[in-house]
Amino acid sequence: MSTLNKVFLDVFGEALTPLGFKRIKSKYPYFVRLIGDEIIHVITFKKTYHCPNENWLNILGGVATVYRQRITLSESPKDNTDWLNDNLKFHENSYPLEFDPVFRGSLFNFKYNESTMVDIVKHSLKITEKFMLPALNTAVNIDSCIEYFHVYSPFPFIRDYENFGNDIDGEYCNEWLLYMLTENYIELKERNMKRHNSIYAHNVKIGKHEHTQEELENRLKRYDEVKLREIAKRDKYIDDPQLYDKTLAEIEHRKATNIEILKSYGLDV
Repeated sequence: MSTLNKVFLDVFGEALTPLGFKRIKSKYPYFVRLIGDEIIHVITFKKTYHCPNENWLNILGGVATVYRQRITLSESPKDNTDWLNDNLKFHENSYPLEFDPVFRGSLFNFKYNESTMVDIVKHSLKITEKFMLPALNTAVNIDSCIEYFHVYSPFPFIRDYENFGNDIDGEYCNEWLLYMLTENYIELKERNMKRHNSIYAHNVKIGKHEHTQEELENRLKRYDEVKLREIAKRDKYIDDPQLYDKTLAEIEHRKATNIEILKSYGLDV
């Protein structure tokens, strides 16, 4: 009798391997695609539970770089949901102005049993190919990774930590050091702010609950103030020579550490 794990590896492996994904050395079912020596795309699944004696699965995927605190694919997909999203999340953020609750509900948490398992996994693959893979495909360099995280999460927050947050477990997937590696920080921030304001304006127009014209006007008035505040957060690390050198050293340390982790997974870095 086939297990869900085997069916997932067979069905997704056949589709993902030609796209550059590889099953890594891990006790958990991760497929990983390496982009250069800095970026990975990840697809996996987890079992979900709704009712006793019922079986459900959800497909998860995400992007990580070697500049985060640590890459954690030795841990379960469930333990990585701070940065792995399901197809519902990818659809919501790819098409933020569309809202069809019935359709969105069909994109995640698939119920299966022994007789339907193969067909359900194949169905989940089709949805993944339509919504998750196109999003992952966009993250191919530093700037496009930043844009990916702005849209799909986890949002990179610049933290004022003395030790770059390395002693805080919850910071393990914060990719904020990418901001130190781009020459287009202001442009990327402006693009993200305009995107959020545009979505908010649309929600005001359609009368979505808790979205008001007053708040929209306040957001637009605060635009320059917020932008300058975001620039100042980054400039703190750029303008202080000692802190800048320390930041670059942290970036190189994280890259070296995470590359060794990726090698341990059997990836050719």
